[in-house]
Amino acid sequence: SSSSSSSSAKSRGSVSPRRTRGYMPKATPTFYLGGGNGVKLLGGLLEARGMERIPPGAVGKGNTQFKLKWCERASDYSFADFREGKQMIGRNPKISCIGNKLKLRQTLVAYEKACEARGVPSMKTAEIIPMTFELTNGRERQSFSKLSEDNPTWQWICKPTGLNCGQGIFVVDDSAAFREKLAKDDAERSPGAKIHTRIIQRYIGNPMLLKGRKFDIRVYMLIASTKPMLGLYGGDGYCRLTIDEYNGASADNKAAHLTNQAVQKKHPRYKEMVEDTTWSIQGMNEYLNDNGMAPKDWALNVLPLKVKAVMTHLLKSIDGKLDTRMGIFDFLGLDFLIDDQLNVWFIETNVNPALHRNSTVLDERITKAVTTALDIVFEVHEKQRAKQPVLPFECETGEWEVLIGPQETSD
Repeated sequence: SSSSSSSSAKSRGSVSPRRTRGYMPKATPTFYLGGGNGVKLLGGLLEARGMERIPPGAVGKGNTQFKLKWCERASDYSFADFREGKQMIGRNPKISCIGNKLKLRQTLVAYEKACEARGVPSMKTAEIIPMTFELTNGRERQSFSKLSEDNPTWQWICKPTGLNCGQGIFVVDDSAAFREKLAKDDAERSPGAKIHTRIIQRYIGNPMLLKGRKFDIRVYMLIASTKPMLGLYGGDGYCRLTIDEYNGASADNKAAHLTNQAVQKKHPRYKEMVEDTTWSIQGMNEYLNDNGMAPKDWALNVLPLKVKAVMTHLLKSIDGKLDTRMGIFDFLGLDFLIDDQLNVWFIETNVNPALHRNSTVLDERITKAVTTALDIVFEVHEKQRAKQPVLPFECETGEWEVLIGPQETSD
């Protein structure tokens, strides 16, 4: 547990309830939203529960006078001041073990090895995520260099480990030139200069395409409790498509190979194409059926099973690694890519998934997912406070489905 965080964080962040910049706590339960992501949706849902919003900027990050806090950035939380049993926060302080691209791979590899040591069958990391190397690790960099030398036609994609929305990502077409650049950067770096951690992954060069365009699938996962671990799958999710057609990855055209809405929004045709940048899984299924691209209804019957298998594996890999204080939850966006051989690749975990509802599909999927997730986390919290079993749920859970719960935690 991270309750052992330094006392200096406490003294810096905490604010006396009576001195919170003009904001006086009231008997009505309050909530605080940090940043602009999904504020209208979250604010409306929480106010409908009879809660009152603490005005933006009215509190220091260490203020403890809220019932629920949901922020974009981890730095907006004061985890040391969190009052277990009285408050709820939408970010586990240790979630970077799957939220950071490098740590995600390390977590999966460690769990795979632990399963092997215990003789327990488990999924193989190499079958879940594309081949990945840490460029700041000497041994791994050597492995990448050898593999890319032996396979000069392979494409790669280089990513910073802690950013989102497609920031800092680029395709490597010419691995020899890239290796030269790395060596040159090393030679020119001054002693003691900060090195930004980056990973390089084998680029999936044969993605399944919809109307000739690349896409990935965003699926929601909810960690409603960590003690016991209670992890849920949020239903089908939706497809995120590029605007430009895909003609092989090119280092020059991000908009043809990065599906993030943050990248697509910058495209000159975004406004006219916005409805076609997100498809429902049902729409995708019809397209695959009509074009004979997969066995009939594969996207409805097989794809969810593959996604749930990865999610369950992921939840087991972090059971016991997270902060276990009551009232901490995570609403996560997991991204998957399908290749033309129907292999399903897990790309990354988003700890602050975009809640902007720019299209009909986004409005429908996000509104439904967030509304039900809030119902679940409030019910779980109240039951845990009353020392009652969290399952079965009393609220309507919609498409949310328990993958790992009090009866199914890993041994």
